[in-house]
Amino acid sequence: PAIYVVCGFAGRACSSLYVSSSRLVWASRLLVLSCVVACVLEVVIVYPYFIAFFNAGVGGPSQGYKHLVDSSLDWGQGLPALRDFIHSTAANATSRPIFYVSYFGLGNPLFWNITSAEAY
Repeated sequence: PAIYVVCGFAGRACSSLYVSSSRLVWASRLLVLSCVVACVLEVVIVYPYFIAFFNAGVGGPSQGYKHLVDSSLDWGQGLPALRDFIHSTAANATSRPIFYVSYFGLGNPLFWNITSAEAY
């Protein structure tokens, strides 16, 4: 919800960017605009894994596991990518590698043709 407020401020800053001649005002508006662009880029980079989004202030998506675990990070949206990874790895390997998948979520790995060895 805060993104709407930030976008409103950014829109207002952009609409009057050329009206004021003060360098300080122009620089502050440019700073707001760059922050909005940075936020949008962060969201675009993590597409389609929005649930596991962590901004750069806490280390980005690669450090998310340090803050949350289990279904707070993945509700099955990563299963198609896991399937593609398993199939590409198996196709490039000389012998079929063994994958262990520990998954708790709403999706069904078998639906995505993900087969794995029993972990326990």
